[in-house]
Amino acid sequence: MDLPNPRPLEGRRIAVKDLFDMAGLQTGGGSRAYFNTYPAKEVTAAAIQHLVDQVRTLSTQKVTL
Repeated sequence: MDLPNPRPLEGRRIAVKDLFDMAGLQTGGGSRAYFNTYPAKEVTAAAIQHLVDQVRTLSTQKVTL
C-alpha cells in the first residue's frame, strides 16, 4: 500500500514575497520606509516556515520597493 507523500511540494522551488517575515531577512512589504526602519527578522512566519519545510528549497525572497 502506497502512503501519500508527506511532502507533496518536495523538489519544487518557491519564492517568497517580502510581505512575509523570514529569519535573517528584512521585510519591506512594498515600503522603502518600512524596509529601512526595521532590522532583519529573527523568526520566519509560520505559514512560510510550513512551505519551506515542505519544499526544502527556497529560491529567494522577492522584494518590492
